[in-house]
Amino acid sequence: MRTAPLLPLRALAGLAAGVLLLSCERAPANVTTNDLESAAVLGKNKTLCRGLEMRDEDVRRYAAEKLNAVTDPVAQECVCKAISTGSFAERLGWDPKVVEGIQRTTRDDLASCAVAVAKKPDLKERAMAVGFLTTMTAPVARQALGEIAFDTATESSVRLRALEAIGGSPATKAEQIALLAKDPDAAVRKLAARGLAALVEPDVTEALRAAASTDADGTVRGAAMVGLKRHGVPQADELLCKAMVGDPSPEVRAVAVNAFKGTKKPENVACLRAAALTEQADADVRAAILGALKGTAGPEASKALCDAIPFWVKTYLKEGMVDKVPSSDIIRAQNDRDWERSYACVEAAQRQAGGYSCYGKKYVASWIKELGGNSFEPKCPGYND
Repeated sequence: MRTAPLLPLRALAGLAAGVLLLSCERAPANVTTNDLESAAVLGKNKTLCRGLEMRDEDVRRYAAEKLNAVTDPVAQECVCKAISTGSFAERLGWDPKVVEGIQRTTRDDLASCAVAVAKKPDLKERAMAVGFLTTMTAPVARQALGEIAFDTATESSVRLRALEAIGGSPATKAEQIALLAKDPDAAVRKLAARGLAALVEPDVTEALRAAASTDADGTVRGAAMVGLKRHGVPQADELLCKAMVGDPSPEVRAVAVNAFKGTKKPENVACLRAAALTEQADADVRAAILGALKGTAGPEASKALCDAIPFWVKTYLKEGMVDKVPSSDIIRAQNDRDWERSYACVEAAQRQAGGYSCYGKKYVASWIKELGGNSFEPKCPGYND
């Protein structure tokens, strides 16, 4: 029978000394990131824990990061203590740098340390604490985010941070539908609609349809309409088309217009054309129209921009040039979209100058000259230099 060779007595003595050294580890008073590197390799957990006490924020963060790989219960003990009662937890009631160090943890035992502080209603910088939870994949963190998002007593900014992380999760579908239907905060309902857009299921579609038709807030209706389009609802395009010219909310009109950017359907381009020929007092809606027509391929989108020039000049340039009327420079948008036709488009617009203000005439004439033609450019109040 063979036996393994015996180690020399000197080797045995060295091994025993190494074990004794580790078991009697004494953490240094001051710890650097280099010390943490060595401690992680040698299993010096006391040194890693001491790193959580250092004034240097990078050291504290790195120490927590290294402890995330330590399975010994001492890791949770040190991290939890540092987060909530450590030397640098006094100012906010928690230490953000230590939480940052475990922000990608998959471990429930460590994540629970961050969850405990993030769930405190009066926590300072609570939105930041919740933000760290959103990057953790530990189940306890995901569960906590749901509880925070669905708590109507929690501050809106905190709820939104949590909801953004779990939006679209099948596990919380029922709760998200409930938020969309009856949460008192419009911003929460809007975010719920965005999340539900990713869940293409019959009950979700119905919830989005109800919100798109009846929600009192325009941003929620707009988000629900986009969700219906993503769900492939046949009536979604028709709903968006009506909204972009008839919804009382400028937010809805802008969302509806943007939903058709890049469309390949002739009927949708016709809707964009109708929106371009409907007066839009809101600059964001005008910007959406110009952007959608510029970003949609095909001759009909280009023609819509060209044909709308006279209407925009008459409608928007009554009391100033484009520098004083945001999102009104339709000729520039047309030129960016199809410069080869620009001169013909502007020349056609100039032939309809009968209803233009002085500013409108000056605007068109300046573009004629910009494009290489000759035209009389009138002097208008505020633009005589």
